[in-house]
Amino acid sequence: MPVILIGPDRICDRNDLAKNFGVINGDAIDGAMFGDKPWTLIGNDAFMLGAVHAQKPVHLVAARQLSRAQLWNSKRHCPTILAREISILKLAGYQVEHTVDGVVFTPPKDSSQLTFSTLFKDLEASPESLLKYLEQPKASDDFKES
Repeated sequence: MPVILIGPDRICDRNDLAKNFGVINGDAIDGAMFGDKPWTLIGNDAFMLGAVHAQKPVHLVAARQLSRAQLWNSKRHCPTILAREISILKLAGYQVEHTVDGVVFTPPKDSSQLTFSTLFKDLEASPESLLKYLEQPKASDDFKES
């Protein structure tokens, strides 16, 4: 699969996305979304690290502007899985691109240094840092009309 899809609220359960992009699980090894049942955090992290090492672009299946609630689970006082996935991409050096189709994370030239041990040591998933990372750049003063 040439791209990976991430998003809030178990996007792998959406039939339209599953049909068009495929879901990686215990039975299928080719797809753009992770949906193993039973789902595990370590399996999801491995899926994301595989995408990073394969230098796959990652598309965000969500509204153009994420909210803090989509990145922070206030009941459990911890980052959401989406926040963790975005944090992995940030740690790996992915660049955020705002396109006509939404947000795309573009891989760096070499992200092979990211391992489980560096991931667990350096992962930072505060909603504020992720919202800043995802901000769309503002138009430069050089391009303002006179």
